[in-house]
Amino acid sequence: MITGSIAAATSAAFFAFALEPLPRSVKTLKAAVREAAAHGTTFGAPTAAEVELAEEVVRRMPAVEMLRMTSSGTEASMSAIRLARAATGRDKILKFSGAYHGHVDGLLAELTSGR
Repeated sequence: MITGSIAAATSAAFFAFALEPLPRSVKTLKAAVREAAAHGTTFGAPTAAEVELAEEVVRRMPAVEMLRMTSSGTEASMSAIRLARAATGRDKILKFSGAYHGHVDGLLAELTSGR
């Protein structure tokens, strides 16, 4: 079972996807975040806590065969594009004007994307 402090160490994604109920008080949540942050916030490589969280995601969602944790939405978008290109053999991607797809030149549909 993933505890609040271990989950907080993995990233805010734990709370965004609500794999566990939030602690009953904001004070408890703040303490868990402080404890986890004392061990570091981003490492650039998988940590034991991330592996534990990934195993929990797979346990709760059997259709998930593989997952990758990222530090940002931009990184997630770039990984998804790379995977899609590898799987399909295609180079082109669809971008929507006026939408924000990540902070990378290749994802900007126009100069005002994301505003």
